[in-house]
Amino acid sequence: NMTGRSGWTWYTGSAAWMYRIWIEEVLGFQLHGDTLTMNPVLPPDWPGFELTYRHRSATYEIKVSTGGTARVELDGRALDDGRIPLADDGAVHRVTVRIPLQPPRAAEYPVNGTSGTHPEAAQILESA
Repeated sequence: NMTGRSGWTWYTGSAAWMYRIWIEEVLGFQLHGDTLTMNPVLPPDWPGFELTYRHRSATYEIKVSTGGTARVELDGRALDDGRIPLADDGAVHRVTVRIPLQPPRAAEYPVNGTSGTHPEAAQILESA
């Protein structure tokens, strides 16, 4: 009986890879030397998220929200290329990232055992 025992998966690096996937791929947090980019790929029902990142002596308070036009701001100034320069200045910096709301794609449902779009896919997506 193995009830109540944990497996070895979390001791073999799986937890580290899961953490990395969520931070880098889903939340879009990408460090490149002294530059940060945020390219989140959020589930459609997430309104956004907030995180705090410490880079040397500086703190970055990052707020990501969905809807509207894509935009990245650092301390109230728009960053046209979306690259956030990281400083070692002991200050607290505020980063605002807005990503457009991604429309849902047409749902693929098996139709009578074959591949194809379910005839009611548009209605299913609209009601979700």
